[in-house]
Amino acid sequence: MTRRILLDITTLARASGHADGIVRTLRELARYAMVNVPEIVFVLYDLGIDAPRIVKREWAHRVIEGSAKIDTSYFPDRLSARQRFRERLPEPLKRAMLWIQRPRRQAYLKLERLRLQQGRFARSAERIQTHLLNEKYTRELVAPGGARRALVPFDMALTEPPALSRDDVLILAGSDWLAMYQQLSATEKLNQPRTVVLCYDIIPLLFPDFFIRKNAEAFRACFHEVFPSADLIVFTAKQIMADARSYCEKSGIELGRSEIVYLGANFDPVQKPGDMALPGGLTSGRYALFVSTIEPRKGHRLLFEVWKRLLAAEIPQRNDFKLVFVGRKGWLVDDLVNELNAHESTGQSLIMLSNVDDATLQRLYSDSAFCLYPSRYEGFGLPVIEAFRYGKAVIASSGGALLETVGGFSPCLDPLDENAWYDAMVSWIERPDARSGFERAIQTGFRPRDWQDVAKEFFDLINRALGSANSARSSH
Repeated sequence: MTRRILLDITTLARASGHADGIVRTLRELARYAMVNVPEIVFVLYDLGIDAPRIVKREWAHRVIEGSAKIDTSYFPDRLSARQRFRERLPEPLKRAMLWIQRPRRQAYLKLERLRLQQGRFARSAERIQTHLLNEKYTRELVAPGGARRALVPFDMALTEPPALSRDDVLILAGSDWLAMYQQLSATEKLNQPRTVVLCYDIIPLLFPDFFIRKNAEAFRACFHEVFPSADLIVFTAKQIMADARSYCEKSGIELGRSEIVYLGANFDPVQKPGDMALPGGLTSGRYALFVSTIEPRKGHRLLFEVWKRLLAAEIPQRNDFKLVFVGRKGWLVDDLVNELNAHESTGQSLIMLSNVDDATLQRLYSDSAFCLYPSRYEGFGLPVIEAFRYGKAVIASSGGALLETVGGFSPCLDPLDENAWYDAMVSWIERPDARSGFERAIQTGFRPRDWQDVAKEFFDLINRALGSANSARSSH
């Protein structure tokens, strides 16, 4: 059997809204593979069967570029009680139940099939669809620039599952590898492809209290299976690998063969968005910016406590300075968000923004005085790189891989040391020269890794480690 490299793009097929670090990484690996890896096959998992499905090349290209999503609402989801009930029904009743559970989506998909087939009813189908695009589906299917993403019925985009063997290599580099790995566990060992897992971090193992309990437990169970059995685990930083090794030693489990590939970032020329006004009455150079989903580990609580102290000392008031949070609400933060919303500074000196489009985000980065990133732990820290792209210094934390990501171009503070963060913010607000040395170093010396180089290194590593079905596994 001819050797194939199967790249799971489930995460891209489901992605919508602003791309996070995992989506961006998977997209860049897939782009490179589409052009430079002849044996590449793009796959998507379906828990209803015991093998991944192949994504047709034409739709894989559109999924990778972000102009299409693949509808997977028909596929079973082990975390959804509603879907578990549906899976026990005979086939005709399954489809009928979808119309009961998601009538708007099913109607949209029927019309989308007509539109994508480009037949005589395509234009009529598109006109009718506009009446079905409520706020939820607009967020999912309409890009910030107004272009609509195709929502492809799964049977149009996917082929039947391929016959797998140990000659194949399956790469799990998205955020859905948990389901894919569980799917393959039911396959006979002789037919299981060799697996490569790109591990961005092990945060659910180190900080389980930062996650919903059932999710943390599911991650833990899967990690314990993956670490010793994957043929190759690729980490994104030395600190992540070191923490994984330490965890495995304490837990009495084996860590399989492991390597490091540092991630990259695109540095397209920065273009100021014309005369677009800054949101929230902000003034250029008079605010600090923190871009992150609001979740327990990211450090919003720390900055909120520091900001209240700064206000009590009248430092923001004297300097006409504000703090800006950009990011949607995550999980386990109801109490914090309620406190933020109720505080007298919110909407005045503390500005909270969500669902920000790319042009507005670019303007916020470009006009900020400096940026903040107090996360307790990160596997990479893409917002730090984004800030550097605009020549902005960052008061960052020392959590996880951030020291490696920052690389000396900005200070890294203990994410639990509130006094250190208070002192640093006082200095940078009142004395711009305190940060100017970092800004000059970033503007003249910082260069992110090019994604082409990262992707080439990643696939070259896989070829060296797993070039033949008899490649032996070894721990480093």
